[in-house]
Amino acid sequence: FYGYSEVAMQALSNVHPVTHAIGNTLRRVVIMLVCAVVFRTPMTTLGMVGSAAAILGSYMYSMAKHEEKAQEKALAEKATPPEPIVVAPIQSGIPPVPVVTSDDASRQQAQSQS
Repeated sequence: FYGYSEVAMQALSNVHPVTHAIGNTLRRVVIMLVCAVVFRTPMTTLGMVGSAAAILGSYMYSMAKHEEKAQEKALAEKATPPEPIVVAPIQSGIPPVPVVTSDDASRQQAQSQS
């Protein structure tokens, strides 16, 4: 029992609590199914429905997590930082200053001033 608790705490520190809870539920279902097969224990209809619901819920959670990560990856690839614009000095000997804007109108105005 101590070993199980130690492993559970290690797992909980490495994964999200919801993922840990789903894994724990799925572990219980697997134990029920293995016991039913190995010891030839008959399962009630309610037990089968509960096991199917747990397996389906775990699958749906896994698919939702996968979709969420795919959306985050797409947003990260889509977002690119704006390019800096260097404004030329006005014959004063001051070095150019980089100006970062994301608006095209501001870029055109800055370029026309130089």
